[in-house]
Amino acid sequence: MAKNTPPLARRVTRSIERGMSLVFALIMLALMSLAAVAMIRAVDDGAQALGNMAMKEMTMRAADFVTQQAVTWLEDNAQVADTINGKDSVKGYYATYDPDWASVDFNGSDSDLTARIDWDETGCPGFGGTCLTPSDEIVINDLVKFDRNIPVKGRYVVLRLCSDSRPQDSGTQCARVPLSDEDLATDRGELNAANPRRLSAVNPKVYYRIIVRSQGPRNSVTYTEALVHF
Repeated sequence: MAKNTPPLARRVTRSIERGMSLVFALIMLALMSLAAVAMIRAVDDGAQALGNMAMKEMTMRAADFVTQQAVTWLEDNAQVADTINGKDSVKGYYATYDPDWASVDFNGSDSDLTARIDWDETGCPGFGGTCLTPSDEIVINDLVKFDRNIPVKGRYVVLRLCSDSRPQDSGTQCARVPLSDEDLATDRGELNAANPRRLSAVNPKVYYRIIVRSQGPRNSVTYTEALVHF
């Protein structure tokens, strides 16, 4: 049959075959290009996600460091009456606690305690009440290994969980830690459900609430809370 096919028809058939091969080649090239672009974007997104996780971990470490600074301040001042009772004005410390400050939902609403803290010294925009002043800014440059020009920083607020600023042993209502009295609880440590270890209010320690905000590169922000007693 091929021998009887006219030369012109054979040339047209070969041209059509070459044209179809070119179309398929272009389609495959386009698909390969799309796959390459998708792979590049996936790699970029993955690298960005890893970078964001690293920044978040950095701010969490910074928040831990700032919390330790707040605890150190409490250790140094827990027995200084004028300071711990609020007579000496100290940035970042409040000797009284309002029950309305209990909520921390990080949504910026009036019910969110973090919205009442003037972290950026802007007067708590959007909040109509009195702002709480945090501590001075603490910069932790040791956490930044790739760029010393981008500081990791944080601030804290310490709240004594008491209803007023009177000394904690003068009848003011405070959240306290029940301590076992060694003189009364002679059977302390004994596993006896019928006679559990006694608790006494002898020199009970007071709870303090520490709220921290830390900031790092790429606008990463971390809020943490800690409850300690002294």
